Amino acid sequence: MVTNTSGTPLELQILIDIPKGTIPLMGQEYTQISNTVVSEYSSKEYQRFFYAPTEGEYPVYPSNACRGSTIIARAQPKPELLVKSFLTKNKL
Repeated sequence: MVTNTSGTPLELQILIDIPKGTIPLMGQEYTQISNTVVSEYSSKEYQRFFYAPTEGEYPVYPSNACRGSTIIARAQPKPELLVKSFLTKNKL
């Protein structure tokens, strides 16, 4: 999600990676760079689709937004994606 809280449109390049070791789906690439304009006081949402071939932990790299060659925003680092081959249920 990218949000522009200013009163002027922002021309940005958005960089989004899928977790390391996963496989991109739906014709997407491992790394996606989108040139976009985010209108004033608005948000844009980005989705990535990927497949994890085995159980395990997959590192997730934070996305970032650039203007030209300068990074102006970076997502908070996330914990590794944990993939299991079975569904677990929490009993209360």
